[in-house]
Amino acid sequence: MQTSSIIHPLTPPGIPFSGRLRQPKSQVTTALKKDGSSGKMVDDNMIVLRERIRKMKIDDGDKVRLPDNWMQWEKTYTYSGGYHSHVYEAIAVLQRFLMETRPSVALGLVVIVAFGGCVSAVTVLQWLINSVPGY
Repeated sequence: MQTSSIIHPLTPPGIPFSGRLRQPKSQVTTALKKDGSSGKMVDDNMIVLRERIRKMKIDDGDKVRLPDNWMQWEKTYTYSGGYHSHVYEAIAVLQRFLMETRPSVALGLVVIVAFGGCVSAVTVLQWLINSVPGY
């Protein structure tokens, strides 16, 4: 008669199977500068630097000229730094939203926007074709 053992032959002796698998330890690596900053300040100041360079080019008389048909508020808003910082801020909010959502939701939104663009392009093309006399 053969006896059966409750110890699995593949488990080392003295380590019973507890029913849970070991979770790997997660390791987070961050890069900091010597002064302890993460570099975000540099990214924030790049907008300011670009605006200063643009203003200096305008002041020096480079070939960067504002269109004559622009209104005064457009010229002021665009080259005061407000426009670019608002655009970068909106892109950052969109990126943050997409990074915090599930990948399927983010891909779904991208597909909806792409599909909406195709549908609107076809609709405009159909309207243009129908507006031509003789068809």
